Amino acid sequence: HWNGVTEVLSTGEAYEEELRRKGLILDLRFLPIGTPGSRPRQLIAIMEDVTQLRQKDEELQVQSAMIKEIHHRVKNNLQTIASLLRLEQRRASADETKRALKDAINRISSIALVHEYLSAQGSEEVDMSILGKEVFRTVLSSMGNPELQLQTSFQATPLRLPSQKAANLALVLNELVQNSLEHGFTGRRNGTLS
Repeated sequence: HWNGVTEVLSTGEAYEEELRRKGLILDLRFLPIGTPGSRPRQLIAIMEDVTQLRQKDEELQVQSAMIKEIHHRVKNNLQTIASLLRLEQRRASADETKRALKDAINRISSIALVHEYLSAQGSEEVDMSILGKEVFRTVLSSMGNPELQLQTSFQATPLRLPSQKAANLALVLNELVQNSLEHGFTGRRNGTLS
């Protein structure tokens, strides 16, 4: 690898290259020796076998992609279940049944949002300020009452939680918003939900 040697000796700048030879991955570095600003006459060559390190990196990337795909599939399956429940909700004649199905749809949609976030981020942690806003928006849109003039706002400081805790908190938020909409504005034509 005389190109690296030539480059270091002519420019005085370090040179690094990764080589793949006969199943090995080698990190090759040439470092100039001498006074900065002057043309070096000597250099140090360092060669390191990074095969296992690169293989582990590639395995982690594959695992990360698989985890993202699993979260994406779970989200799609949950959305399919929610769609089937919506069909049943339309067919139901009793108001109590319709309300129970709507509540179930909102809960399933909240969990689906967790998996959507995880599939997009590729992390097993969720920022609840982002997820919470989506849960809030989803419940509001599914339970909107055209007779109620409602002003809404959602504010949260960033809070990263493991996915299971995030799913639990999303369900709690879902319940709080649903209960607020069902019971907080009875007999009123306007209000604020923050």
